[in-house]
This record gives sequence, structure tokens and C-alpha cells, in this order.
Amino acid sequence: EAVTNNVATVKAGVKVSGYPQTPVPVRLIDEQSGQPLAEQVLAADNVFSGMAAFRWTPRDASAASVPATAPANANVRKIRVQAGPMQGETIADDNETEVHILMASPRIRVLYIEGSIRPEYRSLKRFLETDPNVEFMGLVRVSGNQFWAQGSIGGKKRDALPTSDDDFKLFDVIILGDVDRSFLTPAQMARMKKFVNDGGGLIMLGGHNSFGPGGYADTDIEQVLPVIVGGKSQPQESVPFVPQLTAAGQINPVMEGIAGYFTTPDSAKPDEKLSKLPDLFGCVSVVNAKPAATVLAVHPSAKNAAGPLVVLATQQFGTGRTAAFTADTTWQWDLPMKALGSDSPYNRFWGQLIRWLAGVETKSRSAAPAVVLRLASCHAQVGDPVKVVVRVQDAKGQAPQSAQVNVTLVAGDGAGAPQGDSIALASSGKGLYEGSLLPKKEGKFRLRAVATDGGKTIGQDDLPLTITTHSAEMDRLARNDAVLQIIADKSGGKMAGLQALPDLVSTIIDRQKLRAGPQPQARVVRLYNFTTLFIVFAALLTAEWILRRRWQLQ
Repeated sequence: EAVTNNVATVKAGVKVSGYPQTPVPVRLIDEQSGQPLAEQVLAADNVFSGMAAFRWTPRDASAASVPATAPANANVRKIRVQAGPMQGETIADDNETEVHILMASPRIRVLYIEGSIRPEYRSLKRFLETDPNVEFMGLVRVSGNQFWAQGSIGGKKRDALPTSDDDFKLFDVIILGDVDRSFLTPAQMARMKKFVNDGGGLIMLGGHNSFGPGGYADTDIEQVLPVIVGGKSQPQESVPFVPQLTAAGQINPVMEGIAGYFTTPDSAKPDEKLSKLPDLFGCVSVVNAKPAATVLAVHPSAKNAAGPLVVLATQQFGTGRTAAFTADTTWQWDLPMKALGSDSPYNRFWGQLIRWLAGVETKSRSAAPAVVLRLASCHAQVGDPVKVVVRVQDAKGQAPQSAQVNVTLVAGDGAGAPQGDSIALASSGKGLYEGSLLPKKEGKFRLRAVATDGGKTIGQDDLPLTITTHSAEMDRLARNDAVLQIIADKSGGKMAGLQALPDLVSTIIDRQKLRAGPQPQARVVRLYNFTTLFIVFAALLTAEWILRRRWQLQ
């Protein structure tokens, strides 16, 4: 994924063999126009594996840049990474690979300042960190003026509250939680007012140290909020309740798609077909809403001199927007309805409220479904597994909860017959699906990924995949001294070059002699001068003569 009009880094692994001390050009190319987007030159060795890193700023893409196989309303860019070709190279087909990148609108940069790690912070932090269109950073007070930073904005972390205009420019929306005003200097509050006036979004949440009880009366923060916060003696309303929408709240984009969970001004009950919302554990009372504010929700029973207690109010201030939400236990809505995914009232309420504060359309209106297929390389060999990764986004820009993703190898340019059965990929979370394919025959194919949810097709994407029996291009026939030395060390042997061959042969012979042990010594026995043998011979001859005489033999 890349963010439109923001710098993205594209990394490509390059392997080179047989070109010692030769510069290797690596290019990033727009597939539709054929124009180079970026180029880098790697200094290769005889055998080289390196990484090319491109810094690329994708601009708003035209419809022509969208792959024909992607859904018509998906913003997917199609680029190509190409290395070489080099002089004398015999096989250049595997010098490039195709990459599809999902383009996202610039993310909403949210800073959440909280006085402690309370349940509301944990739940809201978890939601914002998983929202694909939000960059989240939290600052949680741990002691004194010490804050613990969680998350980052644009790769940058802060461990202190923003102070300068440049600090505030890092953010689009600021959430003030249960933080006493004593932790904010007058200069910081003045800059926060300027931040909103210049187009930023600010919301204050309920708590024992926010609004009036937090000491925000007569401050720059109160000036931008849509309510009069009151003094430190403002009471806390502790009666559990589900907010009641006003007439304005029923039609406000913040409540789009979830108004049925709440009661209405005419005392109409929530939609019986929907699950019942758990009660919130009270709220902070404020004096009243300002004349220019829009009250979206009130307490259904608790009142003060101005009428029902304000629970949610919004206001335009300068070119920015502010909101006051006097409750602090919406985490009660999170877990019980987790199974609804992006349609849960918790997700939609906070997602739409943050987007309203940032001045952008709700994701349900501006997003498009998308399926993006990713391969490590568009070239593989028969019998070698091909790792497949697919990113899926539904029409709300969220990771679908129950999607199924299947990949199929299709002959030719994608119009041919499927080659074997489809393979189902396993979900690895956050809209990613992974698996592997084992090609069994060579040829040029298209690998197609199709994502469905509840029997309906979300979208599809495909990439070229060339399968070969064996590529001799990267075979290394020369002697590899480093590998030979490793083998020699591990086996207790010795590695020597050709110039040391005579010494090596002598060493082998000497070692063979040592292994064979001492040779047997020869002993010379002269049989012709052996007394015992002569006596035996004479005795045998005498015995023969006696026997012949006795038996009268000739």
C-alpha cells in the first residue's frame, strides 16, 4: 500500500552472477505509460545479491493506470521493476517483475493525549491502530509531566506534548482525554486554538479531569469547544444510560448507519432488529451548548437548568472542527459487538466522528473494494513453491471479516483454461491472505486471485507468472573457494588451491601411510643350509631304502 502524494519506498531484491565490478541499472517503471519513475545503479560483484530501494511519490492516478483485472472503482497502481539487461546476457526474461500497489488517500494523523491507561484509551487506541486510513500516536501521562509515547506519525515519535506550530502541523485531529489543564501551558492551549482555527480537529472526552472539573473554564480550549464547560465543581452524572439522539443527530454523518441503536426525541425505541447497546457509565455535566454548536446526543433523563445534559456536540471553529463527548465508557460498546466488524456501532461511531473532525468524507462513501496480488517474483521453476500474498479491502476500506480468497493458475494471457484446482489462501490478519502454489509444468501463465464474501465477489487481480524447468543463468560453474573452505573446516580437512596440488598429494599419501600402521618386516630363511631339514631329509631317504630291502622292491 502507498499513500497518494506521499513519499513511498519500494524495495526490490536483485541477484547478479558473472558481471564482476559492473554497474547494474535497476528501474521502477509505470506499466501503463512505460515511463521510468525512479532509477538506481547497483555495483555488482561476480556473484551479488543486493537490494535496490526507490523513493517514489505516487500522484493521483488516472483511470488508465488501474489494472484491467481490478475492480473498476479500485485505486490500484501497476508498476514494473526492471534490472539490466546486461551486455552479453543470454536470458533476459527474468530481469523484471510486475507489482500492484493499493493507493490510499492520505491518512488522518491522530494524536490522543490521555491522563492514564484507562479502558476507554485502550479500546480506542486498538481501533485507531487498525483503521487503514489513520496514523495513530498516543501520549499517556505516567508521572508529573512525563508522557509515554505509543505509535508514531510518519515514522516520527514524540515523548512530550506538542508546543510549537510545527509540532501541531504533524496532526490532523487531537483527542484530549482525562487530562487536567495544569499539564498544558497557556502557550500550548493558545497554539491548540490556532491549530483548530487553521483547519485541525479537536475533541474532548469525559473524565474526572476534563471539561469543568479539569479546570478548562475560561481557557483557549473552552473557546474552541462547542460547550460551556463550567467550573471545577461541575458534577459527574453517574446514572448508566444509552445516549438519546437529537433531530440533528439522526441525520448527521457522524451517526450514519447507526442511528437505529439509539432512542430519538419522540421517545421512539431503538430498532428491535439490532442488538441492544450496553449502557455508558455516566458522563460529565457541562453548563450548556454554545449557540453555534450542533447537539447530536443528550442524556435521556438527566437534566440541568439548560435542559437535557449534553452528551455529544459539534461545532465549526474557523476552518477547523471541534466536538465535546462528555461520556468516557464507549469501550462498553466494543467487545459485545465485535463480530459485526467494521459495521459495529463502536467502529462506525468513532470512525465517522474522527473523519468528520478531520474534514473528510466517511470511509463508507469514499472507499472502494480492492484485491491486490503480490508475488516475490514473476518467474519460478517447476517444483519450486511460489509464495502468494493477497491484500483484500471491502467497500468501506476495511479488512473483511469472513472473506475467502482463492488463487488459480490460468494458461496464456489469462483467457485460457485453469491449470489445476484453485487454492484457498489462509487469512493472516488485517486483510492479508497467504499461501503457496506448486507449479507442475512449464509455460507462461497468469496467476489470478479472486476474493468473495458471503457469495459476492469483492474483486480480483492477476499477475504474469513464467514457469521454467531450469534456468542455467544463475548456475555458478566456477570453483567456490569460500564454500570449499567451509566444507574443509567442518569435516576436519584442508582446502588448497591448484598451486598447492603437489604438496596436497604428498600429504594425502603420508596420511594414508599413517592410517595403515607399521608394515610387516621381511625375514630371510636359507633352506639350503638348514640342519634340521637336512637330518629330516636323510632320515626319510634311509627309511625308504630299508623299506625297499624289506619288501624286496627294486
